[in-house]
Amino acid sequence: MKKLILITCIALVSLNIFAHRGYGQESHEKIQKMKVAFLTEKLDLSVEEAQAFWPVYNNYEKRRRELREKYKPNYKDEDFDIESLSDKELEAFIDGKLEYERAKLELKTNYHEELKRIFSNKKIAQLYSSEHAFKKYLFSEMKSRSEKCEGKKDK
Repeated sequence: MKKLILITCIALVSLNIFAHRGYGQESHEKIQKMKVAFLTEKLDLSVEEAQAFWPVYNNYEKRRRELREKYKPNYKDEDFDIESLSDKELEAFIDGKLEYERAKLELKTNYHEELKRIFSNKKIAQLYSSEHAFKKYLFSEMKSRSEKCEGKKDK
């Protein structure tokens, strides 16, 4: 049963990734597949839950990416030389960051409302916790690989 759910989830995400082929790289696709498997395992989704959840989740992820692209210049502090900006430019920069944060909060709030129609509060909390755990896992993997590469360079 779990294998069927996992296969269904991977198929749904693969379709989503295939539809956005131009957007990402192979590494992004690998990470997405890992995330699907990770979340599916942690949430122990039934077939019905998986069928209801993954389209909502994929839409949320797509809209999050679109927001990042739309507001990209406004949320990357390191891209700006703040000292060289005028007061008007700084105000526009700050306003843009706030607008981005408002849009993110609105998206997250709407997503949460959709999740409440699918899952219990416990399952939603597990989802949020599992997403955080996946990020930690991913950073740990990246750090580990980076250290391995650094070790190879030193030899």
